[in-house]
Parts: sequence; C-alpha cells; structure tokens
Amino acid sequence: MSYVPGMPLVILLASAMATDIVMLGNSYMFQHHLDLALRETLRAGLGDKGETVLLADAGYSFRTHADSVATVGTAWYDALGADERWDWAILQDQSQIPGFPQTDPTWIDSNAAGRSLNEAVVARGGRTVLMMTWGRRDGDAQNPSLYPDFLTMQARLKEGYLAYQAAWSTPEHPVWIAPVGLAFEAAYHSGTDFTDLYEADGSHPSVAGTWLASCVLYATLTGEDPTALPGPADLDAALAARLAELARATVLEGGLEYPWSSEEVPEDSTPGTDDDDDPSPEDGDSAEDAGSPKATPAAGPAACGCASGPQGLGSWAWSLLLLPLSLRRRAADLR
Repeated sequence: MSYVPGMPLVILLASAMATDIVMLGNSYMFQHHLDLALRETLRAGLGDKGETVLLADAGYSFRTHADSVATVGTAWYDALGADERWDWAILQDQSQIPGFPQTDPTWIDSNAAGRSLNEAVVARGGRTVLMMTWGRRDGDAQNPSLYPDFLTMQARLKEGYLAYQAAWSTPEHPVWIAPVGLAFEAAYHSGTDFTDLYEADGSHPSVAGTWLASCVLYATLTGEDPTALPGPADLDAALAARLAELARATVLEGGLEYPWSSEEVPEDSTPGTDDDDDPSPEDGDSAEDAGSPKATPAAGPAACGCASGPQGLGSWAWSLLLLPLSLRRRAADLR
C-alpha cells in the first residue's frame, strides 16, 4: 500500500500495527536474540503485531548473506530471493569489515554485496536500515594498527556505514542507519555502564548491550522515545532505564536523518553458536572460523568471522511512512 494524499489516517494507523521485519546479521544479532528483543519493544511501545525474522550465522558478512540469498533452498532465498514482502530489512555486516580502508578489496566486495541485498529488499517492497555496530571494548588485537582502541574502531565503523549508506541510497529509496555503535560510544563517554554492554570477550553484546541495540532500533524505526519501554526482566531496572535514555539521546538528538524525520513521504515505485571467530593473519584460521571471511592479502586488515502505545508526533509520522505493507511469512530463525 502506498500513501495517497487524502487517504484517511485511520487506515494508515491500523495498517502500521503489523510491521514485518527481516534481520540479516551474525552473532552480534543472535546473541541474546536481538530479533525477539526488537519485536517485544514494538509490541510494548506501539502494540505492533508484526513479526521479526532473523537470518544469521556466526561470522556472516554481506557477501555470505548475498551468496545465501542467491542459493535456492536456503531460508535466505525464501526471504529475499523469492516472493516474500517486507516492511523493513535490518542489515548488519561482519564486525570489522566496514571499518577497513575503502580501497581494501574486502571492503569493496562487502559494499557491492550489501548493495545487492538492498536491491533485493527494495524489489520486495521494503526499506533498508543499516545497523551500525560497535567497536570492541579494547580494540581489535587482530588489527592493532587499524583498531588500537574502542574509539578508533568506532570512528572507522561509523565512516564505513555512512559510506555504505551513501553508495546504496537513491532519491526514491533512501537507506537509513540505526546508530547502535554511537549509543555504545555515548555509554563510553558517560563514564558508566560501558563495560556492562559486552560479554567477557569484549566483542559480543551482553543482555545490556542487546537491550541498548533494541532501543536504538525501536527509536530509529518509529521516532518514539524508548525510555517509556519496560526493560527486560533479566536486566537491572536502573541500568535498563539509563541505557534507554542513551538510545533516546543518540537517535532523537543525534542529528542523523531517519524515516520519520523526512519531510516527504517517498513515493513507492514497487508492488505492494555464539562463537567469535578470530583468524590470525600470522597463524591462519582457527577451528572456530568456518564460514568466516578470510584476511586480505599481505598487509591488509584481518577480518574475523565474528559476528561478531504511540506517543506524540513521532508515531503519526511513522504511520505515514511504514509502507508498503508486506505479507507475513514465518521463515527459519537461525540463532
């Protein structure tokens, strides 16, 4: 369904209450089930009855996702290679590649693969959100010159995701960014709660990190304040509230463009295990690295397989923008 000027808003409001989302990522998503966390925030905040479907495996990059979409018989093909329809696709690249130099062959290939994923989303009536990931807590030991610490790694990841966005966006079909990594950075600068966002490996998100990510995604998609959301039962309530406030400030005051902050509704031209796989460039791939991207030649950076009720104007604008609606599908949830 495309928005037509004069269409009764009640129709749009009713339609927007079933938002179907496909999420493509890796262990950064399936760790603590980010898909379920996002679904619960949408239901708690807006009463949305849509579904979130996760397609993820350890170490997956845009290249491995694109190859899976092209392979008949996979859940990826069923979701994006066939006739499925989505309102949104949330795409997350492998945890290091976006920050590689943009002349690096691995970055160039990932950019091309991600663009093809975005085109598949658009062809199925959806809109793409890039989930900007976070730097590792202590930097990346596999790429110490490129990523010596959290802040340097975060800055490079931000630059890479913004470059993806610029390369894939068109006037008719803009690509948006959910700045989860910038919310991690806000926690870093706040002086509290930063280390609580990580598992012991300093890379994967903890329950707190997944909650922060879900709040950022919620605010990115809806323009709503996540501080009104109930936190997860297994997270300290005071910590959950602080992280929701960081998400609110990062998205609602951060200065990026979002679907709900656009002045115009784009005219739709289309129909209706948690292993962190760290190969060492010196020692070769470890036993945990099956399916992970290989290091680039010689002095290039080393890629690990890690995965790494409506309130206010925001909900009305979101109702106008969550179009076209998709058919629901229960696809495989690979966690």
